[in-house]
Amino acid sequence: MYSYGHLQPNTNPTKDYAAGLPLYFKGGIFVHDGVIPGPLGDNAENTSIGKACSKNILWLVSFGDSSIEAAKADGKITKVASIEYEQLGVFYGAIYHKFCTVVTGSNTAVETKTDAKSATGKKK
Repeated sequence: MYSYGHLQPNTNPTKDYAAGLPLYFKGGIFVHDGVIPGPLGDNAENTSIGKACSKNILWLVSFGDSSIEAAKADGKITKVASIEYEQLGVFYGAIYHKFCTVVTGSNTAVETKTDAKSATGKKK
């Protein structure tokens, strides 16, 4: 990990939840529940929704897959329109923590262009 003195880059997709101080000022130390918009896709139609979650209990047991690819697979999405992150934590996530990635987009087949010569055939 890169380190500049005591500072480290915040690569958490939900940046406010990466450190405890913002939760203190927002009032989310004991229970927090939020939806955070993520990066936008390539302006695809918003026809399908896929969701993938990971959970943590007592900071001891973690399970699930909250990746963007897992959310795309859940909704059978090929073109991404938007990404959102949902986060729920009890007592700063020490008791229970759930992190979900929600992907919206379309599941239209990706068209591939074929070479005109191979499609029509070449005669000598």
